[in-house]
Amino acid sequence: MKTHCRFKFTNTFVNIALPDRLLGAMTGALAGFALTAGLAQAQDMFPAGVEAKASGMESAISTRSAPAALYNPANLGLERAQKKAYLEAGLIRARMAYEHPQFDQVFVEVKSPVATAGITGSVFDPRLRAALTIFPAKSGGLIIDGIPQPIGDATHSLNVENNDQTIKTALAASWSVAPGINIGSGIIHSMETRSISAQVVGSATAILDQKMSNDFTRGIAGIRADSKLGSVAAALTSSVRKTYLGERSMAGGIPRSKPEAVSFEPAVLAAGWSVPVGDVRTEFSMNHRMWGAASGIMREGLASESTGADIHDITETGIRLSWAAIPTLTISGSVANLPSPWGEGGTLNSGGTTVMGPGFGLSNGVDRHAIGLLAHSSDTRFGNFDVGMMNVWGSRTVSAAGANPGHYQTDIMTITAGSTVNF
Repeated sequence: MKTHCRFKFTNTFVNIALPDRLLGAMTGALAGFALTAGLAQAQDMFPAGVEAKASGMESAISTRSAPAALYNPANLGLERAQKKAYLEAGLIRARMAYEHPQFDQVFVEVKSPVATAGITGSVFDPRLRAALTIFPAKSGGLIIDGIPQPIGDATHSLNVENNDQTIKTALAASWSVAPGINIGSGIIHSMETRSISAQVVGSATAILDQKMSNDFTRGIAGIRADSKLGSVAAALTSSVRKTYLGERSMAGGIPRSKPEAVSFEPAVLAAGWSVPVGDVRTEFSMNHRMWGAASGIMREGLASESTGADIHDITETGIRLSWAAIPTLTISGSVANLPSPWGEGGTLNSGGTTVMGPGFGLSNGVDRHAIGLLAHSSDTRFGNFDVGMMNVWGSRTVSAAGANPGHYQTDIMTITAGSTVNF
């Protein structure tokens, strides 16, 4: 059996009808499958803005201009008082592979545009800066032909369609409390819409059609201090429990509206420092993501009878070297280590309790490494201009005792350009 995946931007939903011989085995297990499919892009594949991508990670120290509203609002104090528009556009290519011990490899390659837009400027007082940022974190869908999926006591090959739309909007402000010292805060609003449909390979009828959506809001606060000796920065983003509203049709049943799908965004404690030596600046970044609180609340599907995930806190780290080649051009390179918060999942104890583990398409389901490159042109007549690249890759093997056993591989490449224009 050959398997493949293709990418598309349209939304298509499949009516549900289950063959009678599979009804008993699958009905009780489909709630568990629903979240596995829905998690295909549950974690963002890339951060907003050229500078964050070129850092290989979301960074509280390096992110500037409008994207700073998402990762450290205090960095808005680095902007000049005049109003500026920020626009980033680029392309992402994501390659993922999954090989189940008993099935052929499933491979997916996704190509999609990426973008970030925003405005910054002083408000009422030159010491007060504000930003409005829009970041489409996810857009489009995946059609996966022949993904192995445990259903009941057996593993079946399924054709799955997953569509995802997430738009993040950040509103933030910073205040210069003293020369070189800025504090900031803001809110981040996410509007999410997801849909999943699936059918058994070889069957003309579908077994699941699920649609979920809701809006979620998080808070963020940050601080930054700059001097001739270097810079330090820190930010804290609040966690949010994400309960979705929606409807589900399963095995030809009547659609039901029941808000039992629960996901989670972790609290993030971010910090960084930088030290200049001549024309070279060294930056260190870290993000401590507090996923552990999700281990008892994440719920599968829209009508799951089980709750919980094999997930834990992790700390991401990165380092960047920047060289001021000429007064208006800076070249930088970065490396980052992005561990996965996911354990293997599966049976939790002798009582038979099961918890979620990583699944195919989950971008943070593997330990990842990242490299980034950036060319930054500053103080031009019209503003600043950036060209950047980020490559993230990793692999892992989940044992037979895990929730979804097999070998996983991830490779994500982003090439992007952005401009900050004075107006």
